[in-house]
Amino acid sequence: MNMLIFILMTVITLVIISTGIFLLKFSNTKNKSTRTSGYILTSVGIVGFLVFILATLL
Repeated sequence: MNMLIFILMTVITLVIISTGIFLLKFSNTKNKSTRTSGYILTSVGIVGFLVFILATLL
């Protein structure tokens, strides 16, 4: 059960990070909100993933 939760959380954070990267890659330079959303999603996904990994290791 713990391994299933670990895999689920890893997949969710990777989806968040990939959505942020998608918004950054395909954002129009005139539309600043899309680029900002990409930065926010990517940074939140990375920080969340690191916190999750640290919480499982400790």
